[in-house]
Amino acid sequence: MIIKVNGRTIELFAGASVGDAVRRHSRDAWRNVRKKRAFVFDAWGNEIALDGALSEGDEIFVRSSDDGGES
Repeated sequence: MIIKVNGRTIELFAGASVGDAVRRHSRDAWRNVRKKRAFVFDAWGNEIALDGALSEGDEIFVRSSDDGGES
């Protein structure tokens, strides 16, 4: 399936989780999320869990906790 993370299109296997998408997007982003220095949000600004399900065409965003900027 195809989704976007911080505006970057990535391809994942069907059934992939939010955590899988973050790992594929960036090792640094994954590290920051795991250390609670960044959080993952959906297209509407809702924080989402790493074990959350994704669907074709979803868009998620990784934001740092200190200033709301991208991780």
